[in-house]
Amino acid sequence: MLIFLMVIFFLYMVSLTFKRENLNKFFVLASLSLAVLAFFFEPFNELDLYRHFEFLDLIRSYGWSAVESNPLYKYQPLYGYYFYFISFLPSNGYLPAITMFIIYYLVFKTIYRVGVKNDLSKNWMVALSFFFILSFDFFSALSGIRNMLAFGIFAYFLYKDLVERKNRLFCWVVYICLCLFHSSVAVLLLFRIILLISKKGLQYVIFGIIAVWTIFADKLPALLSSYTSIRFFDYLQSKVVTNINSIRNDYFTAILTFVAIVVLGVIMIFLFSKAKRSIKNYQYNKYYLFVTYIIIFAITSISNYDVFMRFSSMTIILAPTSLAILKAELQQRSLLRFTVYKKLDIIQLLLILIIIIRWGMLFFIYKNNLSYNFF
Repeated sequence: MLIFLMVIFFLYMVSLTFKRENLNKFFVLASLSLAVLAFFFEPFNELDLYRHFEFLDLIRSYGWSAVESNPLYKYQPLYGYYFYFISFLPSNGYLPAITMFIIYYLVFKTIYRVGVKNDLSKNWMVALSFFFILSFDFFSALSGIRNMLAFGIFAYFLYKDLVERKNRLFCWVVYICLCLFHSSVAVLLLFRIILLISKKGLQYVIFGIIAVWTIFADKLPALLSSYTSIRFFDYLQSKVVTNINSIRNDYFTAILTFVAIVVLGVIMIFLFSKAKRSIKNYQYNKYYLFVTYIIIFAITSISNYDVFMRFSSMTIILAPTSLAILKAELQQRSLLRFTVYKKLDIIQLLLILIIIIRWGMLFFIYKNNLSYNFF
């Protein structure tokens, strides 16, 4: 943990030397720094990363046949291609390094694009990037690899799709391909499909269905698999049942994460609704509606530890972009009048609060040696 904090401090000091127009270079440097940190991480045998390293060694020994013999490959072939590509590199450390670089760089790049488009100050873009660094679960993403990488890529193309409205057909191709990399992306794809058919009068019905999703979560994949021979739906059904029935003992972690996501989610939804009510024909409605789906889904998944933690992380991935847009839109129209202390507005307070909760959880984990070997 000490090295991680030192890297963050180094990045903060370096950020002071960059001008606003050169922040994209700083974001590349920040992504590389975090990737280097990931490269030297040594997993112990309880982590998924340890098993990923074993799989890479197996591929180096037996070639493509090792990929084909992996049970996941027939359901998620892109997972096999990704690991096969990494296996040509000389060190296993490239797997977490490349993964973390992609995740962080795509989030930073989105923050920068929003900032340039909406004339956000350098301080705000830097603040949102450090909010992401300090609130995103670096070590879980580092270990799990596939889930957060898929979520990070999905979030980037979601912004291009719903906000920039560029290359929209290609974005859909990416969404579908990501389902073949990690099964949890199917939930994100479902929400994106719902946006196509969602009407104003149906939104509250959809919110209600999402809120009680655990009641029928295992029914939809089973229904789809009964009408098609696509193996992915059989696999998806088994994963849903496994995740719904998963029980973990990390109660403190779950409770603090739940508090953080509830606080973050409630304030974000409040600001979404404020922007929507105050700005006619609001251009970001569908983007914020998607984010709202994720927030509600994450919060109502509290009884299912794995699902809850994964989609809480997706909420954190989407938060910097959402808050950047909200800050720009509300500030430009003098709608962000909530001040707490001098010039501290509600978004700044939210960033600070979430970071405090997140790091309180990390120090508890570190002190009690519950989950991670923090360097």
